[in-house]
Amino acid sequence: MTSIASLNSDLSGIESVMDNQVFLYETPTSSWVPSTIYKWADFLTGLNSMHNVGVAGDKFWLVDSTADDATNAMYAKVAIAAFLSQSMQETIRFDACDENNWSEVKYGAKVDYPMTASCGQLGQKYADYGTHPVSGKDHAYSCPRDDKMEQTANTHAKWYGAPAPIFAAPDSVLAEQGLLVNGKVGRWTNAGHCNTVPTAIDTSKQVFEREECKQYVGQKAGNFIWDGSDESVQGCGWWGRGVIQTTGRQNFGTLNHFVGRSHVDPDTIGTTIDGTTVEAAPDSPLYADLDLCSNPGLICSSEEHKEIKWIAGLFFWVSSVQAYDNVGGPYADWNYHAELKKYVDGGMVGTAFVDAVSGIVNRGCPDDHCPVSGEVHAIEERRANFKLVLQKLRLNPQ
Repeated sequence: MTSIASLNSDLSGIESVMDNQVFLYETPTSSWVPSTIYKWADFLTGLNSMHNVGVAGDKFWLVDSTADDATNAMYAKVAIAAFLSQSMQETIRFDACDENNWSEVKYGAKVDYPMTASCGQLGQKYADYGTHPVSGKDHAYSCPRDDKMEQTANTHAKWYGAPAPIFAAPDSVLAEQGLLVNGKVGRWTNAGHCNTVPTAIDTSKQVFEREECKQYVGQKAGNFIWDGSDESVQGCGWWGRGVIQTTGRQNFGTLNHFVGRSHVDPDTIGTTIDGTTVEAAPDSPLYADLDLCSNPGLICSSEEHKEIKWIAGLFFWVSSVQAYDNVGGPYADWNYHAELKKYVDGGMVGTAFVDAVSGIVNRGCPDDHCPVSGEVHAIEERRANFKLVLQKLRLNPQ
């Protein structure tokens, strides 16, 4: 992992602690149990790749070449804890790799869940991420639009009557099965008790092809209502996946170009498109056998590369948190490496550092309350996660 033997030993020696005391999710009965998805060994595999190989020359920062081993061990552990503090809040606490359907919509006195959560939630359109607001052109790295894509999420919420895994499918496929009404889909209702709770599901079928009360393992209630109350889910396969929820065609495309089997037109390499200079893909990408544009679900479904769900988050961290840049803006003086070192060298006191990285991840600025996007969600939980990981890594935050 690193050149510091004692640090490597510390990281490899706490697998059981991390899996059983830190990587926990909250069950519908409000108890906390070990995640079935996120494991320390997979995290270390991903971290090793991102620290030692990296992507396009950018690596997950762990050590400072000018510091001694003892100090570097603290730097590395704080960097790891900062990343995990966000991962624990974003996905691990829900035992989710795919985005859950949270889009509650009232239908009379009832609250149901639109099928188009797969297209975007909170008013967003994931397929349009990276589209230039004036020219309408796609970002240089964006995955192509794919109206033929059929995708069903691997994970889902687990409470009573929780919505089924979100999905995308062509209109023609749904029409052939007689599911569309005036070219439109419908919603999920949590009504209707399931007499038998399924313990196994035929995952060879897309979720919309499965029988009632057999849409997912553990289903206790709920069902699809195909009434034309919602729009099409065609081309909507770009929902959030991975430990920090890689979302949208641009983000999947960027990840695919630098980590997987690049889809970018070779003739565009070196050119500038809408302000972005197109870089060449690595000669030996980490996952040359994976095409995350044609199958974004591989982030969650790959059994051969279980660490890819971590790699996706680590790639985001390297490109957006470590490399945060607000040139000329109100946070122009904030630098990840400098702030991390200041936190360690100052005795690991306070929450300013974890609040800043929480702000970047959750709201886009290094603050607990960003000027445009507002207050960081669940900041107390992110602080508690940070402190817990540091303590399990045998540090003493104040």
